[in-house]
Amino acid sequence: MALLVAALIAPAGTVAARAFHAPWGLALVFAGLTFSGVPALTRRLPATLDGLSRRACLLTGVWILVALAAVVQTARLAVFMDAPARTACSVLPWDSFWRVHSCFSAYVIAADRVRAGDDEIYVMPMPADVAGRYEAAFAPLGVDDFLYPPTFLVLPRLGLALTDDVFVLRRAWFATEVVLLALALGLVARLVGGREGLRIGLMAPAVWAATPVLLTLQIGNVQLATFAAGMLALVAVHAGHRGTGGWLIALLATGKIFPGILGVPLLARRQWRVVAWTAAAVIMIAVCALATMGTGPFRAFAASLPSMSHGDLFFPSSIEAADRARLAAVNFSVFGLVMKLRQAGVPHLGPDIAGAIGWIYTLALLALLWRASARARPGLPLAQVWLAALVLGAARSPFVPSAYGAIGALWLWTLLAAEGGSWRRWTACAVGFLSLVYVVPDGHPGFPPAGALLVIGLLQQLIVFSLGFFILVREARRPLAAGALLARR
Repeated sequence: MALLVAALIAPAGTVAARAFHAPWGLALVFAGLTFSGVPALTRRLPATLDGLSRRACLLTGVWILVALAAVVQTARLAVFMDAPARTACSVLPWDSFWRVHSCFSAYVIAADRVRAGDDEIYVMPMPADVAGRYEAAFAPLGVDDFLYPPTFLVLPRLGLALTDDVFVLRRAWFATEVVLLALALGLVARLVGGREGLRIGLMAPAVWAATPVLLTLQIGNVQLATFAAGMLALVAVHAGHRGTGGWLIALLATGKIFPGILGVPLLARRQWRVVAWTAAAVIMIAVCALATMGTGPFRAFAASLPSMSHGDLFFPSSIEAADRARLAAVNFSVFGLVMKLRQAGVPHLGPDIAGAIGWIYTLALLALLWRASARARPGLPLAQVWLAALVLGAARSPFVPSAYGAIGALWLWTLLAAEGGSWRRWTACAVGFLSLVYVVPDGHPGFPPAGALLVIGLLQQLIVFSLGFFILVREARRPLAAGALLARR
């Protein structure tokens, strides 16, 4: 197990060293230092792992195969992250869209434009002259539009203060997300503890090796870091590090908005000090963003907010029918479900109805999350509720691509499977997990056919929603037991 952790982080170490222009030989030596921590980590692993291979030979063999797949895929991806021209090492090399798409480009470009005094970062699509200027810098990768609040740009601006080399920043961001993911998977398993925590730890390689997770690492989308840091916030709060937990939630909420839903469990469980830390951190981040960027990006964001918050403005009617069907299939948001129903011919789903559905969903989620949070016991139940909140909160955006729309649900399946039970329950969890591993192609015309594409996307989205609401409804129905709330210190 300790060797696996080192093997997964080592490729990120290599890429991080390459970010500082280290030669390949030195980069490999730097990555090899990761393995020096194996003996210390081995001593910290639970004693229940001893002799497990003899007690469960078949399961051990399957675990080794999954772990090897995670290591090989991560090492292969690291080659592509260092040299984007080597598209054969990308996660989906046969898909013309994913092998060149870079969400990370949007973050760097927006930060650079604001630094240069250009506040019109929310005009979509990006003006041709602006896109052309940055396409040369990011080639052979493409460039993407920026869709987050201006406060998100605090970290990209910090990166640009250190270097203007976009590929150095890309390598550093890849290494950062890998480390965050490893920490989150490991520390959540440790938080749960006992047999359940051991199961979560053993299932972590399956989450890591899943295509949506690897693809999100490849495109550099912040969604993976958001889920990882969101769960690390729970670990920090549980350990009594209120300031750390509050700062993590504030960073995520000011950057991606939807993680602000984590304030509901804090309020429901009367975590007033963490709430205070979060509020103070939000104010400090906003002041820092205003001081460094001025009010221009904020005014531009306020002007574009209606179109970015309602799907019918985000996806204008001018989009061609074929593209609309494709976007509906890969959109895992609440509005994505409306798009799928429209494609299926369901009538009376105009903009007003679509907007009403979004608000009904939001209010129902908040009410259900409050009740579930108040009743969830510390440990595994609370971790499930916390992660379900992130999964369902993310769906409130008008567009959640399937490439990363399932990563939270994949992790949540392992938390549910950790409860154990009958083989029927294990099978259901395995089927649910495997059904989300497949990423619907985005740049492979004609495969699968349009109808199948829509059905696959609909089934996957319903699995994500059903899992999240199952967790919340189950906890909400539990009696409010004495000691359910975290101790206030």
